[in-house]
Amino acid sequence: MRQTHDGGQSVKVLLALFIATTLQAAIEGVVINRTLGRPESKVMVTLYRASPGAMNPVASVVSGPDGSFRFEQAVTGPHLLQAIYAGVVYNQMLPQQPSSGRVEVAVYEPTTDPKIVQLTQHFVLLEPIESALHVSETVLVNNPANRVLVGSHNPVRFYVPGERRGEPRLSIVGPQGVPVDRPLIPTNKKNVYTVDFPLRPGETRLDLSYVVELGPERSFTVRNVQEAGVPLRVIAPLGVTLHSDRLEAIAQEPQTLATVYELRGREARVTIQGSGSLRLASESESRGPGLQEKPPRLYRRLAAVLALMSAMLALAFVWVFRRGLHASQLPATQKSSR
Repeated sequence: MRQTHDGGQSVKVLLALFIATTLQAAIEGVVINRTLGRPESKVMVTLYRASPGAMNPVASVVSGPDGSFRFEQAVTGPHLLQAIYAGVVYNQMLPQQPSSGRVEVAVYEPTTDPKIVQLTQHFVLLEPIESALHVSETVLVNNPANRVLVGSHNPVRFYVPGERRGEPRLSIVGPQGVPVDRPLIPTNKKNVYTVDFPLRPGETRLDLSYVVELGPERSFTVRNVQEAGVPLRVIAPLGVTLHSDRLEAIAQEPQTLATVYELRGREARVTIQGSGSLRLASESESRGPGLQEKPPRLYRRLAAVLALMSAMLALAFVWVFRRGLHASQLPATQKSSR
């Protein structure tokens, strides 16, 4: 009996040591300047714990001469590392099961040269629901360089009609995958806006949404105000047909059966027939606020969902475009709806 008791006590001691080791597991990492190819010192790194609708700061450290940093706090559940370098915020989600390896946080030198980025996709989703037209516009930007574009040199442009319901909302998802809300900035052209947001290496998605009133003529003007010359695709849900001599139906998304049109020229007055939506009302209403990125002020909120249902659909539409679907894949009724 004594041996059994001692064996049980040994198991308990080992279990306690395992739990203590787990709780005291440190997070070790290094900040790497990918532009210069070296570790970066004196970078503020903050550990955040994610909870529903919020990001809670746990601790902050400064990277050492060799770029290394260390957090002694235990990591259970979703956590995020945030580094601020040259006024730009870099986020990196940590795995829920921390590994024994070091975390690498990449930072980049800033530039104001807009030629380093490329606008790769641009599309607008039109969802007429009763007397309202829900407009969701998405622009994809790729930065293949090893620098981050900063300042007011962002080449993305948005046209937002003056007659609309409420204020437009812009949500941005960078290469780190964390959505943030940013304000639109007016340009010297009427109803044309840009955004002050750092474009990091990799792909950034900008999702704009607003609502306009559909008059008796049920028409809406689509404008491509991008200066980079990327074509504009216009998407209509199942049950909705768009009529314009400057729109050409080029594809049908296989899952939602939405029709994809391409704008010929810079703008088109579109007559809208039918009603339909790709979003669920419950998802639209439950959308949480995005992160407010205002360095050096730290994030206080994490978006519970992406800015729009259309933002979630963006990947599907991009997949369609990149596969190069063409008009031969459209039903005959859609091919002749111009």
